[in-house]
Amino acid sequence: MITDPEQLAVHSWPGGGQDETGFMKSMQGIYEIDWDAERQIVLAEPFMSYTVHDAVALAGRADILPDLYLRWSEFLVNGYDTIGENWGVGIYVHGWSCTPTRDMIFYTLGVTPAEPGYTKAHIVLRPGRLT
Repeated sequence: MITDPEQLAVHSWPGGGQDETGFMKSMQGIYEIDWDAERQIVLAEPFMSYTVHDAVALAGRADILPDLYLRWSEFLVNGYDTIGENWGVGIYVHGWSCTPTRDMIFYTLGVTPAEPGYTKAHIVLRPGRLT
């Protein structure tokens, strides 16, 4: 469910949802569920997506992570070349939202330490659809 776009709701509490009304309500301390809480889960914001990616990898599905990285392409529009704070709202420069950069190294390139300090490393490629 955490990887199925049909089951994910995009909602950002800092922005109070994806519209101006939701934003104004959040400024008043009013937070409303505006997704189907019985059938959907809220998509993790860019920073917290590392927990989702870790769960996917621990479930033995690191091969699908390259497909999940594509979410970040929404930031590469209108001349931006940085990573944003939240999906759909917020500012466009948040380095801690760069989850795919860590996960591409660990899970897609498969580079992990075999000895302390990476004096030796394990490399297990899982490129998925990447060439």
